[in-house]
Amino acid sequence: MFITSHETSVSTSEMNKHNSIVNPDKFKDMDKTMKIKLNSIEEKCRSMPETYWNKMVPSGKAWSYDNIHYCIVPKVGCTHWKRILLFISHDYPKGSKITAPGDIDRHFVHFESHPSVKQTYMSDTCIRKVMTHKSFMFTRDPWARLWSAYIDKFLLPDFWEIGEYMVKAIKQNPSKRELSCVKDLSFQEFLSAVVKIWPRRLNEHMEPITSLCSPCLVQYAAIGQMENFEDDSDYILSKFGIFFHQNSSTRRDVAVQEITTLTRYNFEKESTMSADCFNKKLVAQRLWKAFQFNGYIDRLTPFPQKEFKVSDFWQHPKKTFLNIILRTLEEQTTDIRTQKRDMMFEAYNEVSKDVINRLKTVYKHDFDLFGYDNDLFS
Repeated sequence: MFITSHETSVSTSEMNKHNSIVNPDKFKDMDKTMKIKLNSIEEKCRSMPETYWNKMVPSGKAWSYDNIHYCIVPKVGCTHWKRILLFISHDYPKGSKITAPGDIDRHFVHFESHPSVKQTYMSDTCIRKVMTHKSFMFTRDPWARLWSAYIDKFLLPDFWEIGEYMVKAIKQNPSKRELSCVKDLSFQEFLSAVVKIWPRRLNEHMEPITSLCSPCLVQYAAIGQMENFEDDSDYILSKFGIFFHQNSSTRRDVAVQEITTLTRYNFEKESTMSADCFNKKLVAQRLWKAFQFNGYIDRLTPFPQKEFKVSDFWQHPKKTFLNIILRTLEEQTTDIRTQKRDMMFEAYNEVSKDVINRLKTVYKHDFDLFGYDNDLFS
């Protein structure tokens, strides 16, 4: 059930029910904070020549529905917001039991057509002109966003067969094997490729946010932060008059959902990848490591080799892996709330200072405009 500003057929009792879930009054302080943030970004934009920003044609995409415009930034909660737009537009498989945005399948969100939601490249000046009253985007600390992109796209198999451009950027004479299956790209090599490819266009998962959404060319009504994602998302929903039932989630609920979604997605890659590149056991090991990096599984809990040997993993890898890792999560008692950040810092600590300094240049505007500290270890 949802309510948008253009609907009048919903009863008053239903409206009161949904308004009690997201109370607009609680966002008065956030509204003041948002105005300060937007004014700060505008002032920083004005400090640079207008011709500079006009030359920087944005490369991102906008999803639009009912005069709501969302500039997509991969690795900054975009699946969540795409699901919301599909949900309020009723743009999901007919006959499916969809009662909340999170029920919409990830594959459908990213890879199917969506006739009710208009998709436009931000390079189109027309879309930038109308993105005012109900337009928004989200930002994220560049260091965290890069680390997340590496885990999702190269530690895991998503880009193994399409990431040859990264290898070509850092190796003079790569072998055919290195180009056809990019499964052994280290974090240092990943970051080295990013700084060598820039200022040419990077993949959207690594492209600076200012290059994707150009906040100096678009007058956004709201700019949220990944670091305050839940509150900022609720604020934007309220500001734009979108209300629907939202089930409260615990930290463990989020972990279960993320583990389940990523496990299914990555094992299902087998159907689209060559047998020479996709290895079930390697994917299982990488998923285990990814869930440790993401702070779900204790880093001291080793990959359970013996369990996979005696189970029916080879016949049912997705189901078997899920059963084992969710059981591990259930039995876990240690406090690992700082593990995700600790492991990210450890990874960056192994990266050369030269690459770190060059990354500061690549993402300079993201650091400056959105108030992130470019000193990783401060």
